[in-house]
Amino acid sequence: MVSRSRMVGWIFSLVLIGTAATAIPSDAPAGQSGPTFQFSGRYDDLAPAQQRLLDDWLERFIQLTGKTLPPTEEIYERVSISNRATFEAITHALLNTSLSDESGAPMGNALELVLHMETVRGQMPGVGGDLQFRMYARLRPDALDVLNRCREFKRGPDNVTFHKGYPQSFRQLGGVPSIQISVSADGHRADIDVDYRSSKFPTALLNGHLSAANSDVRAGDNSNRHNERWSGLTDWWRNIFGLPFLGAAGEDTGDTIIPKVPRAGREKIRVAVKDFLSAWLVEQRPELSMAYFSNSAYACYPPDEPGQPVDRGMVPFRLLKSMAEATRVIGKITSLEGVVKAVPLNNPRLQLVKHEDQDEFSLYRVPTTLGAAIRCEDGLRLPPNRATPQADEQYGRFYASAFYVSTPSRRGATIYLLWAKEKKYWQIVAFKTEPDDAPQPEVPDLRPAEAPVATPAPVAGDPGMVAAATDFFTAWFVDRDFDRSLGHIAPRTFPCLNYFLPEGTPPMDSPEAFAAFIRASMARVSETTGAVARLEDALRASTPANRAVQLVRHDHMKAFTILCIPDHYGEAFDCSQPIEQGLHREPPPDGPAYGNFFGTSFSLKVAGDQPAVTYLVWRREGGAWKIIWYYLELP
Repeated sequence: MVSRSRMVGWIFSLVLIGTAATAIPSDAPAGQSGPTFQFSGRYDDLAPAQQRLLDDWLERFIQLTGKTLPPTEEIYERVSISNRATFEAITHALLNTSLSDESGAPMGNALELVLHMETVRGQMPGVGGDLQFRMYARLRPDALDVLNRCREFKRGPDNVTFHKGYPQSFRQLGGVPSIQISVSADGHRADIDVDYRSSKFPTALLNGHLSAANSDVRAGDNSNRHNERWSGLTDWWRNIFGLPFLGAAGEDTGDTIIPKVPRAGREKIRVAVKDFLSAWLVEQRPELSMAYFSNSAYACYPPDEPGQPVDRGMVPFRLLKSMAEATRVIGKITSLEGVVKAVPLNNPRLQLVKHEDQDEFSLYRVPTTLGAAIRCEDGLRLPPNRATPQADEQYGRFYASAFYVSTPSRRGATIYLLWAKEKKYWQIVAFKTEPDDAPQPEVPDLRPAEAPVATPAPVAGDPGMVAAATDFFTAWFVDRDFDRSLGHIAPRTFPCLNYFLPEGTPPMDSPEAFAAFIRASMARVSETTGAVARLEDALRASTPANRAVQLVRHDHMKAFTILCIPDHYGEAFDCSQPIEQGLHREPPPDGPAYGNFFGTSFSLKVAGDQPAVTYLVWRREGGAWKIIWYYLELP
């Protein structure tokens, strides 16, 4: 097996209907079949250029490890759903992006810039957004030259906080979705992802879930956005178990009734779990299995659009169809053997339960404190001490079961269910696929080991600039004096804001309009952070990853970062020019000089995933330090 370490799989939380008897109508008009499912996720369905990258990667891995491995197509279908979806989305976008020089002469497609794939990273809970949903690659020798000369990509502001080790940022022109290729300083390696959503002000500061949706092709309508720009990507992952459903949905069977109570819900927990699986896969009556799911799990179902409420009236309909499709893929079976396999969970707080069906599903006692903390409303996040045994643990209220569903020829998915008794019946109260505790195949990382880089000591900055920056943030977040804060922004900064306006907002052309918009946005942001007595309660400093800038020492280093920017680079910041142009100038022969340009960077302390980092560039204007340039960087 290719795995050398555990892959943290895709968390795709769903819910099924539980306690009330419910009629689920068919969506197909009389005399017509249901919708056609065209799922893939297979090596054989990839383009030759995509297959070349995988074959080359596997050959290099074999050379490195000396292992004998199955064929590429078999290994690929064992890779987690999020890794495969990420690989296919990125390489599909690159393959369908033609490059040309200023004269219009063709320069090939963007995927041809990739010499080797080093690894792919899908969803990885607990790490930053800039480390998920991306492909790391070795570039061909002239790739940096091509990116600098082609019309389709422009070098933007260097990555300062995110994409450590890949400071040169090239973004595809033409709006979102777009490809971002972050290149190492030597031009040999790249961190490549697709940005599906605009980093607009002030939403990107507030929405902690934006970064998760930004580069995950499976989130919300990102696959539709993808195909609007690069047509032909199949969203094969859009079903609850990752099974590749092919062909028509089957004949209309009329209304299906979900029982009011689960038929073995009063039995022992192992009997209830076995009945759930048997009813669904052996009897092929998923409506009987759906009765095991509690209404309290409704919040597990993912919204169509991240951050939006779930249309719960549609949940039973969607899930019954998905479970029915799974039974059609698997076909008629007489037992669970060969279709369902137990999966171990690696949490020392769980107590393994031995039972007669332990080859088909694992069963664990879950401590009450842990089970009560696993709530769909919180995205199934576990507390930080989830793997640490607690004194006087209490067991018996919650159980966890885990199993792998597949067909003889197709990869399936690992399913995790959390069970509890509700109204004297065992029911499922939380649900996810490819759980954190389940071992998953990983795409081994073939990147060369990087030498550790010492973090330079902070330098002393300009006292006047430090005082101005501190007052800007204090006025905004502590005093809520937005006019005072606005006074630190030079009017020539205003045109930069047009680049980050929400979709549908017309560009602004007057200082008064800009000032009013900024003032209102400041108020909205401060309402989100709430009343604070210290900047550290509202803001989080960002750690610079760009060696060209110097970290400045000041009294609020945990709240916001002050950076000393090289003068030759600072001269390029001009809001009257397009934000992708004119930002790069060669350093002087005698080396960079510092002292005339500073930057501040910060992100808000908001719930959810990491929000955007805001960068502000400062320069003396009329004897006072003023903000002259503005930029948002998403992970």
